[in-house]
Amino acid sequence: MSRPLNDYFKQMLAAKKDKLASFTYKGNTYVGSEHPRLGMIYKKGGAVKKTSTKKTVKKVMSKVSKKEKEALKHVKKACKLLKGGSKK
Repeated sequence: MSRPLNDYFKQMLAAKKDKLASFTYKGNTYVGSEHPRLGMIYKKGGAVKKTSTKKTVKKVMSKVSKKEKEALKHVKKACKLLKGGSKK
């Protein structure tokens, strides 16, 4: 006769089944990372990984031509003016 699963394990298995990035149990956040054999592995604490906007913009800008970069600068200036920024 096997022991019943505790509440943490029930929530962890449910999150693993749905491939959730994280789940919360008793006020603690458990963050998951994919594993080739085990599916998801959850560890206590840490933040859910998010892509950095600045890094993404830098990657895109490195692949853009000079003319497109100049056009983007004009768009940025227009956006600032619409938001009420200064005219520089």
